Amino acid sequence: MPNKTIKIRRKWSAKYKKSINCKRPKGFSQRQHCKYGRKKTRKNIR
Repeated sequence: MPNKTIKIRRKWSAKYKKSINCKRPKGFSQRQHCKYGRKKTRKNIR
């Protein structure tokens, strides 16, 4: 009977996301978060 492993996906907390330095990301996941995950919202004030 083969052993089955269950992968548990953990979500990043908001505190962890804010702590990521996008000027010097550590590792692949943080680089991808800085590239695609951070959405900056700006309101155009004219």
